[in-house]
Amino acid sequence: MSNVQEAVFHIGQTINRQMLTTPASNFQPEPISTIIERLNARVSANAARTAAMRTANA
Repeated sequence: MSNVQEAVFHIGQTINRQMLTTPASNFQPEPISTIIERLNARVSANAARTAAMRTANA
């Protein structure tokens, strides 16, 4: 799965989860830009963790 496909999937999953847990009368989807920022932060954290593990194993 490409990075773009993974991002689109994650955005869809996040909005679906919000729709299932919020009453319809109150539903306001989180802005996609906020979801993308959170996804970018998670990707950066995973990359840093992977780099640290590689350094420790070298």
